[in-house]
Amino acid sequence: MVTSLQDEIATLGQARLIAIKSLGPTAIRQLPKVESEDLTVCGKKVAVTVYRDELPDDRLLVVVQIYRNIFFSYGRMFVVGFVVERDGSFSEPEPKMLWDYT
Repeated sequence: MVTSLQDEIATLGQARLIAIKSLGPTAIRQLPKVESEDLTVCGKKVAVTVYRDELPDDRLLVVVQIYRNIFFSYGRMFVVGFVVERDGSFSEPEPKMLWDYT
């Protein structure tokens, strides 16, 4: 089965979210605020950045951003994330919470 680059990038983003969630809320709070790495997906270079942002109400927003440059500064962005609630549970962010990362 042939998968598209977009499918592989989406799979990578979801796999990163699962890996981060598996650390647990305490360890997630200790992650760096920003961590980036360059990877190759289907022969294309992508930049993977994980953001950990503290929200005003003591929750955390964790975002995985994957960017593929196509031509000069024009490219494609894939963004997924989750919220670490005050009680340590995870929830989906409101779509507007991810806008700054796209």
